[in-house]
Amino acid sequence: MKRGRMSLRGCGIGLLGCNEQDGATLSRQLSRLGAVAVTLTAIPETGQGGAGDLAALILDGDSEYADQPSGADLGRALPVVALLGSEAPSSLQRVARLSISGYLMKPARSFGVMAALSFARQNFVARRDLEAKADRLEERLRRRRFVVAAQLGLMREYGLSEADAFERLRGAAMERRTTIEAISVDLVAGATCLPPPRRSGRGRRGDPGLGAEGD
Repeated sequence: MKRGRMSLRGCGIGLLGCNEQDGATLSRQLSRLGAVAVTLTAIPETGQGGAGDLAALILDGDSEYADQPSGADLGRALPVVALLGSEAPSSLQRVARLSISGYLMKPARSFGVMAALSFARQNFVARRDLEAKADRLEERLRRRRFVVAAQLGLMREYGLSEADAFERLRGAAMERRTTIEAISVDLVAGATCLPPPRRSGRGRRGDPGLGAEGD
């Protein structure tokens, strides 16, 4: 689902645990919005492809499904809108574990369904993107220790400063079209090596044998 898409036309919306009256009201309104109501009798599988073609799920928070262990990761698989009959803390706690993205109050009405589903879908995408970004940052942080280890290795082997060692890593990464983290992992694992740095042909002023003029 693309961020910012508000239309529900052609979308399958699951209804789980809703009583007859709420289910009928929601089905009619979804039909008016161009969506297809899909009445479910069990929590959809949350594995890859398990949610089928559902764009979102409306779950009655007072139903038995809200307490089932298999529903704990439901809100991570697809947008979930909880249908609440009460704002009591115990009722809210029951659905909080489902990682819901929106809610509606009972009895279900036609008003608010579009808004609840649209914002739930946006919240779901935003949360998924944020979690993916956090995973990438965590992976980079994990690999960062290899960068430090590779720097220390170059400093010991070639007598480089910390800054020069990092420049060596960055230059090698650019040459091989990879990341500094990736080449550092290979260096530490011994899967690759870097040639010694080139030494300048000019010596320091006054150093014998390094370009200084004799008396």
